[in-house]
Amino acid sequence: MYQKLFQVEESRFDDLMQAAEEVDLRYSLWLGLKELAEKSGAWIATHFESLDTQEVEEVVNKYAKLTVKLERGIQPNPVVQSLRKQVDDLRLSVPVMQNMRNKCLRDRHWKKIEMEINHKIERNAQFTLGKLIEFNVMEYKAQIASISNEATQEAALEDLMEGVKQKWSTIEFIVKQYKEFKDVYVLGSVDDVVAALEDSMVTMNTVTSSSYNEETLICCGNKE
Repeated sequence: MYQKLFQVEESRFDDLMQAAEEVDLRYSLWLGLKELAEKSGAWIATHFESLDTQEVEEVVNKYAKLTVKLERGIQPNPVVQSLRKQVDDLRLSVPVMQNMRNKCLRDRHWKKIEMEINHKIERNAQFTLGKLIEFNVMEYKAQIASISNEATQEAALEDLMEGVKQKWSTIEFIVKQYKEFKDVYVLGSVDDVVAALEDSMVTMNTVTSSSYNEETLICCGNKE
């Protein structure tokens, strides 16, 4: 400040500024390791169906960015490498968590997952992320993603089928008395019926042409 006041050349402390920046980075590194360890511990102990996968993804992305910053600002060392490995492992795990939290998964899909990982999954009070890690579910990332996608596609078809069912549950046929004949009736306008039929045929063509329709048709048939 006094140098500005007396209008003399200001001294530069580049080495000191560089050292301060490195100290800040190292502090961020250790703080990041601590916070990530605490978060990971909490996630592992959380009941899997209560796990907030969006929060997991956001935290992982946050520390992924921090890791890049640290790798650029600090000389390579085992601590940065340790953080990098933890972040990379979590990033690979996030899609598996998201797929297994898919709300479209039914019992039949869980059975398929069990067959893939060769473990029985008891969705009880002990159903935690830690338990799934014990089953090495992360090694079956592709298979679980395929089953989750299958569940999503089948759910979409089931929604279409349910739409057809709901449509026909409200359709009414209009009948009118035929001339002066007692107890003789004929159908009135069927425009709404024909329109509903045409819409339903389009929907059913979509369902039957889908490669995911087998389980959907069985499921909807059982509901009837």
